[in-house]
Amino acid sequence: MKFEDRIQLKLSDLTEELFEKIVAYGFCAPSGMGGPGCVIMIAEDGRSYQFYGPELNNLNYYREWASLFPVLNQCDTSRWKLAENVSCTKLFVRNDIYDLFMENLPTPEKTIYYRWEDSCIKATLLLHARTEDEIEKINWRYEVRTPLFEKDDLVEFYFDNGKKKTKCKGVIAGTDIYRIHGKIETIEYDILVEDYENYRKKCLYKHIDEKHIKATLGKLLILSGFSGVGKGTVIQQLLTEYPEKYVVSVSATTRKPRKGEVDGKSYYFKKREEFEDLINKNEFLEFAEYAGEYYGTLKKDVYKNYFKGKNVIIEIDSQGARQIREKQKIQSVFLIPPSFEELLHRLKNRGTESKESIHRRLKQALDEIEHIEEYGVLLVNDSVEGTAFVIDALFHPGLKNASGMNERELKIAREIREGIIKYLSDEEDE
Repeated sequence: MKFEDRIQLKLSDLTEELFEKIVAYGFCAPSGMGGPGCVIMIAEDGRSYQFYGPELNNLNYYREWASLFPVLNQCDTSRWKLAENVSCTKLFVRNDIYDLFMENLPTPEKTIYYRWEDSCIKATLLLHARTEDEIEKINWRYEVRTPLFEKDDLVEFYFDNGKKKTKCKGVIAGTDIYRIHGKIETIEYDILVEDYENYRKKCLYKHIDEKHIKATLGKLLILSGFSGVGKGTVIQQLLTEYPEKYVVSVSATTRKPRKGEVDGKSYYFKKREEFEDLINKNEFLEFAEYAGEYYGTLKKDVYKNYFKGKNVIIEIDSQGARQIREKQKIQSVFLIPPSFEELLHRLKNRGTESKESIHRRLKQALDEIEHIEEYGVLLVNDSVEGTAFVIDALFHPGLKNASGMNERELKIAREIREGIIKYLSDEEDE
């Protein structure tokens, strides 16, 4: 469940009256980049609440939260059970729904139950269901067998019109789960198809059975990082080692070509009215305007290479990455240098950066670092070959949903942030 789907609570909302209705508490510890963490609560009526407490930014999570939520200190095992292998720090489930909750957990990925919240809501609603029709509707809405494909997945499939089978490629637009008395009979999908080779009209193929669909061979990956972190060098290493395996997305822009730049390789150079027409037709995964000129990532360019089985790398900043995630499920990697000193060294050693330019890039890095936790993977680029090796591994099918940021990487990110702030402050004082 998404943040915006939960009922957000203030400190004053945490009352005994509320706590009496709660059947499960999920405690999520702070991420390591600041903030107090959060508590997700499921009520008897199936509603999901969240308290992330901006008022608590100065409190110690492990000491103060225990006083706000008495259940943290509970030893009454006749009322609460501690659930294991869930994605939050601690999950307490009320005894009367615990067994139903465990029965309705989906198959775990890497032994961790990531969808515990939906499972808990489902168990709560089933406990109070009185008719077969109610049970049917609850089972429909809170399906626990994860479909093979999700919205925005890029897939290949066969469409059979009764005369011939046509091989198609497209984007999952919706899922239909068909049941008889609560038992799944079929899972079907609506797939949006667009011919990115010839750019013909879009078409929505409906009710394609799961057995006729397979994942595409290619994969998409966002690569972001500070200016000077070595993104281009890492990408070039991948292209050199695996020239048939990878392709880098080419952005479109309205700015004029510079000397040596080639249309279709450096950028797709567009007239302003042409670019705005593409915006109106929703042909960009992301776009933005800088210094009076448009820049954007064309769906046509990305999907054309993807459907050829290529692994497509999209080099972009955090703002563009955020836009892409809203439209397309995608793996994302953020690169950081081993230290602030190394970042500064790389910027100065370019030989092309003025003092003002270095300041501007460091301020931009300070903004980018606030969005690191939006990415799936955080990597320290202390070796071009090693970083390229890890990124290549992320394209393996078995690591389709890989994500993780360990404490070492987060600690380095915090130290870089502190180093940038101190450096800019010292420069202003001179």
